[in-house]
Amino acid sequence: MLKNFSLIIIVLLISCNQSSKKDEPQTTLDSLLNKMGEPMPDTINIDSTEKLQNFWVLESVNDVPIDITEFTGGSPYFNFDLEKNIVSGYGGCNGLNGAVKTETNKIIFGKITATKTTCNNIKFEKEYLNSLSGHTVTYELAPGKLKLKTNEGLIYSYKKLRE
Repeated sequence: MLKNFSLIIIVLLISCNQSSKKDEPQTTLDSLLNKMGEPMPDTINIDSTEKLQNFWVLESVNDVPIDITEFTGGSPYFNFDLEKNIVSGYGGCNGLNGAVKTETNKIIFGKITATKTTCNNIKFEKEYLNSLSGHTVTYELAPGKLKLKTNEGLIYSYKKLRE
């Protein structure tokens, strides 16, 4: 009888202890960051300049996918060589190159020059290059993705071409 009574007391103590823990909020990374006043990051920028150095193919402008069939030479792209502080690529009609340097989550484009070929998408290329040439843009990196945000509110989204 004493064994049964002891067993009942132990079960009650355990259940009381468990029910008090249910009322306590769970500690998660989100809750810790919220307590610190920091939002949970959507992107990872650890050693981001190393990850930025790559070939990036334009996928969309302001979340509107580009139509690759409109570009006779393929999709516009950038190749960042941050060891030499240069950018090269293709703007939609012409090859391009220019100076570039990075700061924390920012890319500072020097003057971007392009060859002088004309094509059906020359208007797009001029607007595209004018929005970047000589300007500082913010960038975000996610696995295999790059977003450039201009001061004018344009958002260029790219995918990584290769490692």
